[in-house]
Amino acid sequence: MISLSVTLIAPLLLPCPQDEEQPQVPLEVNRPPASLSEALTTGVRWTDLRLRAENVDEAGMDNRSLALTVRGAVGLESETYKDFTFGLELEGITNFGVDTYNDTLNGDTSRPMITDPAGMELNQAWARYGGVRGYTLDLGRQKLDLGNGRLVGSEPWRQNDRTFDAVTVTRTVPNRLTLTAAYVYNVNGVTSSSSPLGDTESSSFLLHGSHPLGSRGVAEAYSYEVDLDHLLLPATRTVGARAEGEVDVLGKGLDFSGEFANQRDSSDNPDRVDAGYAHLSLGAQFAAITYTIGHEILQGSKALGNKFTTPLGSVHTFNGLADMFVTTPMLGLDDTYYSMEGGWGGFQVTATYHQFASYRDSQNYGTELDLTLTKELASGLRTGLGTADYKADGFGVDTLKAWVWMAYSF
Repeated sequence: MISLSVTLIAPLLLPCPQDEEQPQVPLEVNRPPASLSEALTTGVRWTDLRLRAENVDEAGMDNRSLALTVRGAVGLESETYKDFTFGLELEGITNFGVDTYNDTLNGDTSRPMITDPAGMELNQAWARYGGVRGYTLDLGRQKLDLGNGRLVGSEPWRQNDRTFDAVTVTRTVPNRLTLTAAYVYNVNGVTSSSSPLGDTESSSFLLHGSHPLGSRGVAEAYSYEVDLDHLLLPATRTVGARAEGEVDVLGKGLDFSGEFANQRDSSDNPDRVDAGYAHLSLGAQFAAITYTIGHEILQGSKALGNKFTTPLGSVHTFNGLADMFVTTPMLGLDDTYYSMEGGWGGFQVTATYHQFASYRDSQNYGTELDLTLTKELASGLRTGLGTADYKADGFGVDTLKAWVWMAYSF
C-alpha cells in the first residue's frame, strides 16, 4: 500500500512540462476580469431541472410506492480572478404532490423505499486556486467522481447528489497524467441532511491517478482510506487498479475493461477485513448493436464485517438498476451480466440481464432484467424511461421498478 501511494504521489513533485508558446490574444478580446464582482457576473451560470415518476412494487409489502419528484439546481462558476475561481450551486427537491412512498424520513414503512426525500440544500460551494502551473487546489463542498465512480462518486441517479466537503489537489500533465489527492472531512449523502446517513463526518484520504493508453484507453491506480463517523460504515483501506479501452481484433474493435482491488480494515475498525474485488468486461459491435458480457465480484465471508464495501460509490449503475445490492451481502456478490445497446426509433436502448449469486458458497441470489430508453429531444432537453425486474431466488424478494423522466439544462 505504501509503495503504491509513493508511486502515485511522486508525480506531484515532478516539474510541469513547459507549455507551447501561444500566440498573443488582443487584451480587449480576452481581458481578465478587473474585479471579483466582474468575475462573478461574467462567469458561467446553469440551471438543471429533472422531473421523474418512479414506481416500485415489492413482494410482501402492503402497498406499492409511487413518487413524482422534481429536482431543481441553479449554479454559478466565476471567471478566474487573480488565480482564484469560485463555484456555487443550490439544489431543491419536491415531491410535486405525489408522496405515496417511503422517502427514508417520513416513516411510511408500509411502502417500498425510494430515496428521494424533499428538501433544499447548498449542493456545492468551493474555491479553486490555480496559480501554480499544472496544479489546482479546490476547497469546500464539491463533487468527486473518481474513475468510473464505482468506489467514489456523486451518485447522479438520485435526485439529491452526493457531495464531499473536501480539500482536493489535482496535478495534471497533459497527455501523460492526472493525479487527484483529496482529504474528505464530511460526506453529504443522497438522502436529506436530516437523515442519519445524510450528513456524515469523515477523515478520509483519497488518492487516484490516471494515465492515457494512447487515444483509445486509460489506466488507473488508486488508494482510498475511507473513515466515516458512523457505526454502520467501519473504516477501510482499498488499493486497486483499473484499465479500459479498445483494441483491434480481426479487424473489429473490441472494448475491454478490467479492475482489481483489495480492501482491508483500517483505523478503529473492530472487524478484520481482507476482501477482494474484480470486474472484467468485453464488448463488441455488430450490425449497429453493441454486445457486452461482464463479471463482477465483491468478496464476502462468514465472518462479520469481512466483505468488500463501497459506501462512497455511485452504485445505481452497477449490479442491477433495481438496487438490490446497494449494500454487499455478508457472503459477497457474484454478478454475471449480458447487455445489448443500440438505437431504435430515435432512442438509445439498453437491455441488461444479470445472474446473481453469493461469492462464498455460490448460493443463488436471483436474476434481473433491466431495460432503458433515452433520447435527446432538443438542445439541453432529454427524456428517458426504464424498468428493472428482479426475480428473487434466495436473496431479497421479487421487485419491479419502473420510471419515466425528463430533464432540461440551460
